[in-house]
Amino acid sequence: MSEIPNEMNSEDFNLFLGNVDTKDLLLGELVDEVIPDAYDVVPSNENFSGHYNFDVLIPSSKSLVYSPKLEKLFIKMSNDFTVLFTWNFHTRFTRLFVRAKPRFSNSEDANKAVKRCLQHSHEGDHSNQDKNAPIRHHILRCKNTQALYEGGFDQHFSVCLPLTKPEVGTDSVAHTYQFVCQSSCASGMNRRPIEVIFTLEDECGEVHGRKSINVRICSCPKRDKEKEEAEVGEAPLGQPPPNKRRKTSKKMQAQLIEQDENKDTAVHTITFKVVGSKGKKAALEGVYNILAGQMMLQPGHEDVYRPLLEDVKNQIHDFL
Repeated sequence: MSEIPNEMNSEDFNLFLGNVDTKDLLLGELVDEVIPDAYDVVPSNENFSGHYNFDVLIPSSKSLVYSPKLEKLFIKMSNDFTVLFTWNFHTRFTRLFVRAKPRFSNSEDANKAVKRCLQHSHEGDHSNQDKNAPIRHHILRCKNTQALYEGGFDQHFSVCLPLTKPEVGTDSVAHTYQFVCQSSCASGMNRRPIEVIFTLEDECGEVHGRKSINVRICSCPKRDKEKEEAEVGEAPLGQPPPNKRRKTSKKMQAQLIEQDENKDTAVHTITFKVVGSKGKKAALEGVYNILAGQMMLQPGHEDVYRPLLEDVKNQIHDFL
């Protein structure tokens, strides 16, 4: 967890963190077992500028593309991107903070934790060097050294940092962020659509503005953007797009053919050999991701998959 900035005294910091449990500040390690699958509160994604006229802008770059048509950002994993924050800083003098909180866009998943997959959150991943366990579970990071990472125990993951006034001649403040997990990772987001909710908050945590941005983290942003725009653009009013209907039809046919096979929940033991401890770890992580993906595709059979996932995870933890 980031240290308290020198320019923020302890009284200011305590005011802002008044609703944060002490265990969040003192805990040095965070393990998967203490991260719940879902939370009681669903973060609001309703945009409002408030009396500060708060807004969020993301300039285009080589690593990302933005679709005004979809109101969605397509971006590569591990690439830095800039976020511009604008607000009426002349309204009144007070210390303000900006929080970035990922959330699943679908209503059925909105209360669930958006966290990194097993592979990318593993201590051995190159992105986790010099990062403690709590930070390793966040899919979104901020390059600002004053950033405070929260969540995991009783609230959604988020990263918060203080806002300074814009420099003379400008009307915005820029901060650099980075996504460190793919939308397609089976044991993480598992292709579920997400959005990042940016909120303008004061020292007491009161929200004065909110802006939500839909995001897809992928290896080819331009391709995925054009694909999703085409599907939306070809759809007659109130109907799915033609090529989407064809894909759905083929998918339904395949599901009918494999319906009996999908009911097969027999557990099999497979023995094979790999070279080196790194090879063994990579194989176990692959098995974990496959099992996690199968469990998502076969609802109602969690009691079959969870013991297997727990066993694989324990073997992976032997490498920690």
